[in-house]
Amino acid sequence: AGAQCSVSGMHHAGFAAHGQGSCMETGSACTVAGAGNGFSSDHGGQLLVGPGCQTEGCNHGYAATHPGSKTTVGPGCSGANHRQASFAALEGGCLEVGAEAVSRGSRHVVLAAGGGSVVRLAQPVAGERGKAGRVTEQRGG
Repeated sequence: AGAQCSVSGMHHAGFAAHGQGSCMETGSACTVAGAGNGFSSDHGGQLLVGPGCQTEGCNHGYAATHPGSKTTVGPGCSGANHRQASFAALEGGCLEVGAEAVSRGSRHVVLAAGGGSVVRLAQPVAGERGKAGRVTEQRGG
């Protein structure tokens, strides 16, 4: 996807890499609003999110779900007002978050849930709410 792409109201995800061997790379400053998840990899997909992307009003802003799935979030990305987490690794997924990430108004800033889930932060996420804004790695159990 190119720079400054905008998506709203999608049921599953704004941008998704779904399935083993699938790969997607977004440009910079892309936005997703009101989707199931903003940027998501699952079932072994690989997603590379460009710098300065934004999500708002989704279930999770940036997510990786299931073993082998990896979402790499570029620097300066932000999430706001999500029903769950701005940044999440679920059910064995891996999420890597670049520097200067921001979360506002979401239920969780960072969430790792389910066996083998890992979130790695380049630096603490600036955010309101949530319990994990100061860790550099969180593992789900």
